[in-house]
Amino acid sequence: MERIRQSKILIWAVAVITAAVMLTPATALASSSTQITKDETVYVIQDANGNAEKTLVSDYLNNSPQLSNISDATNLSNIENVKGDEKYTKSGSDSLSWAAKGKSIYYRGTSYQQTPITMSIDYYLDGVKMTPKQIKGKSGDLEIKINYTNNAKSGDVYVPFFVASVLVMKDDQFTDVKIDNGKVIDDGDKQMVAGVTMPGLSDSLGVSSSKLDIPESLDITAQVSDFSLDTIVTVAANNLFDNMDLSGVSSLSGLDKQINKLDKSAQTLVKGSVKIAKGTQEAYDGSKKLYAGSSTLSTNMSKLSLGLETAQKGTKALDTGLGDLQTGMGTLSSKLPALTSGIASLDSGMNSTTGLKNSVDAYTGGVDTARSEILKVYDTTLTDYKTAAYTYQQSGDTAAKAKMETLSKVLFGDGGSSNDVKEGSLAYSAGVINKTVSGKQDDFTSTDTANSSALRKGVSDAAAGAAQLNASVPTLTQGLSSLATGVNNAKSGADQLLTGIDSAYGGSVQLTAGTKNLQSGAKNLVSGEKTLASGTSELAQGMSQFYDQGIAKIVKLYNGDIKTVVKRLQDLSTASQNYTTFTKLANNTKGDVKFLYRTDAIGE
Repeated sequence: MERIRQSKILIWAVAVITAAVMLTPATALASSSTQITKDETVYVIQDANGNAEKTLVSDYLNNSPQLSNISDATNLSNIENVKGDEKYTKSGSDSLSWAAKGKSIYYRGTSYQQTPITMSIDYYLDGVKMTPKQIKGKSGDLEIKINYTNNAKSGDVYVPFFVASVLVMKDDQFTDVKIDNGKVIDDGDKQMVAGVTMPGLSDSLGVSSSKLDIPESLDITAQVSDFSLDTIVTVAANNLFDNMDLSGVSSLSGLDKQINKLDKSAQTLVKGSVKIAKGTQEAYDGSKKLYAGSSTLSTNMSKLSLGLETAQKGTKALDTGLGDLQTGMGTLSSKLPALTSGIASLDSGMNSTTGLKNSVDAYTGGVDTARSEILKVYDTTLTDYKTAAYTYQQSGDTAAKAKMETLSKVLFGDGGSSNDVKEGSLAYSAGVINKTVSGKQDDFTSTDTANSSALRKGVSDAAAGAAQLNASVPTLTQGLSSLATGVNNAKSGADQLLTGIDSAYGGSVQLTAGTKNLQSGAKNLVSGEKTLASGTSELAQGMSQFYDQGIAKIVKLYNGDIKTVVKRLQDLSTASQNYTTFTKLANNTKGDVKFLYRTDAIGE
């Protein structure tokens, strides 16, 4: 237990000294106005056991001086320009000259040399070592061991690489996840397992492992069901020691000054980490509000889209109906000249001097005259009939009888025969005759008069109507023209409305999809902010612990291993500063390199 405690204290001591010298302004590397910076990223593709299968290198030549030509050095194969058409020429085995024309160059190639950091990954289930193929889909007690080897040595020390690996384990597969040199963060759906190592550093510092145990491997344990594992991502970088300059802290008094600076800086760092934790919590609260608002927006946009779809259908029906009406108006307009001509002809036929109205007036006038003459004849005939009837009744004169019978047939057919007149009294006979004749006269007069009046009135009304209809033809023509114009304008407006609604509906569909994406993104943001808030909270706690357990105790180690560590740290800084690229570096070029390792997934 005591050894572990001392080891942790010494680790803190190394970390404190490292941070102290990093806070001290470093001497800038000499550069000129024509210096090119080469930023190199090495991508290592590995199988699930950590064996390198392919190494790709991406180089960025930052041409800030805007040189026409850039001299470069590399041992890569299959070089290609990935962001331009600038060409290069090669001389010797590793010299390149890029025709940059003032532009920066991005190129990549393949490397076959060993990387400074190599890995091996072993899988165990219930204590039995298995290959990735064997362990796929299995369940039980899981252990994953990742060992890192530093292959880059400079003098007595290794180039100090800081190596971090991240694994993602799903909650429905992995439980009780633990790591010896790292941290496990669970966001409710998956667990982020992050481990940190510095392979070769213990040997470089020359401190007994009983006092200082700097991790060079990771040991991850868990309970697993139906094993599968996503890609393991590992980052390695050596610039942690680049800015160290311990030449001024060769004595304890000099180191004391550095520690005093560190003390103040550490306190500021602790306060800052607390503020960061508070800020990320506020961001998390804000992301939850954003998600709630985006959910409401998504719902309302869906309703708007449905409404616009209904409006689109209705507008299409309106547009179609107006099109049909427009066609009908065109047909009506084409028939209008024939209609107006027919109305004029009707008016002329009714009201001209030879028209129907005057003809009917003349006809009914003749009928009235004829009726008057007929009545006169009736009156004369009736008088003659009465006289003959009276004579026959009084004297039985046969001549009177014959005349009476003849007139009887004229007046009322079979009625009023001589026998009827002879047998009845004169008064009775006269009454029968008067009644019969009067009835015949009334029938003739009333029927003829009613028919004539009705005919005259009907024809007169028809003539007036024809004249009025003919007079209204200009108004009808103007109205039809206005109606046609209105229909055309309505059709044009409906076309524009339909186009607008089509655009609005199409836009609403896209906007609805966008709001759904926003909602999904906001949900992911909530999850990410939650994880960040949790992480920064733990960072604040860790920084407080770092200060309490590290800085407060560091002074006690002054007379121990620290003196040796100071010299070794300087050597590490020199080794780090000299390792600037994985490939070669041309003169007058400043380099920077980092490594990214990616293993194959298992069962994903």
